[in-house]
Amino acid sequence: MHILANQLYSYFPMSCPHDKFLTMLLGNSMDVPTYDLGSSIISLVHGMKLLGVTIDKDLNFTVHVADIECRGRSQIQVI
Repeated sequence: MHILANQLYSYFPMSCPHDKFLTMLLGNSMDVPTYDLGSSIISLVHGMKLLGVTIDKDLNFTVHVADIECRGRSQIQVI
């Protein structure tokens, strides 16, 4: 499946920061779409941070919990 996301930017006169876009496929689908913005393909990631919460493709929050645990341990070491 190939989706041309650049059509949105042809309707609105704004710049397109290609390096800021990420896509994430939720679940275990075998049909992986590619998203095209002009001459560049948007990167497919297995996890991303949204509004301070790290989520992965399985909607599992173990990476987020591990990150909070690590930050908590480093703050306790300071005390």
